[in-house]
Amino acid sequence: MTYKDSSYKSLTGIDVSSHNQYIDWYSVKQDEIDFAMIRVGYRGAQEGILHEDAYFNTNMQAAIQNKIKVGAYFFSSAITEDEIDEEVNMVLNEIRNYKIDMPIVFDMEEFEKGGRIDNLTQEQRTNLALRFCGKIKKAGYDPMIYGNMTWLYQNYDFEKISEYPIWLASYSSDCPMEDKFEMWQYSNIGQVNGIEGDVDINIYLQKK
Repeated sequence: MTYKDSSYKSLTGIDVSSHNQYIDWYSVKQDEIDFAMIRVGYRGAQEGILHEDAYFNTNMQAAIQNKIKVGAYFFSSAITEDEIDEEVNMVLNEIRNYKIDMPIVFDMEEFEKGGRIDNLTQEQRTNLALRFCGKIKKAGYDPMIYGNMTWLYQNYDFEKISEYPIWLASYSSDCPMEDKFEMWQYSNIGQVNGIEGDVDINIYLQKK
């Protein structure tokens, strides 16, 4: 996927976690991947316990060594402001020793089997996302909010969250979103050298 506009530069990237297992980052770089969004960790969707992604440090170090721009994301199942603060502290602690070129992302999603966030109101979800992003921004990083069309527009107050950059998930050849977004996860079945199996592919629009 490419985007031609003299005001923007488009970058091709992947997002990865422990689900992708071992990654040969040299081969990834040779396959013309510009950036990687790497999962820091997650809060269990049902039990609410914080978990560090087992491959986070390995992926960060190897991606940076191969001159791939890096950002990070955290899969949140927070239901209180205190839990958001715990998640932010974990993220900041994990990324502090790395040169971060890309955004730090708040990723909250519906869990297929049902989870602890199911009973949150739209206002509560919105406030939790805004709290995460505000603290990330205060720490000197660029925050971003991830979601598909349904999640962004029905589970958040879109007008409020759009004060921060949006990372859209929509697996299609045509982007369905008319509002402004900065990153688009347009495939979950990408094939990239150095990664066994499918991987998410993204395009990032960077203002020149």
